[in-house]
Amino acid sequence: QAELAIQTSQRYQLPICLLGIAYKPDVNLSVGSPGLLLASFLQQKGVDYTIFDPYCLPESSLPMSPHVFFVSTNHTSFKSIDLPKGSVVLDPWQSGVAEQEDLIFVKPGRMKLSV
Repeated sequence: QAELAIQTSQRYQLPICLLGIAYKPDVNLSVGSPGLLLASFLQQKGVDYTIFDPYCLPESSLPMSPHVFFVSTNHTSFKSIDLPKGSVVLDPWQSGVAEQEDLIFVKPGRMKLSV
């Protein structure tokens, strides 16, 4: 899935933002989280990224420009998150991030694009 994030970022020429680094939804603990593993992989590959997690990083802010948003933790609050138009959402959890107009959703494992 990390490779998919990189490929999607390159395809759409958009930076990557990890949504969540907690080890499970709605907690502020990140030890052993898939998001930290993904961040480590991106760092090793030399890929720039940002992180938005209202639980683990309350000072973080959601980017206002289009990004590839990778849902690395399925926080409940992400179901109603308002993402910038022109963004791509990678949601391996199929967590129910609200489908919005002018966003592209990629559901890893299904490899189907829906607009």
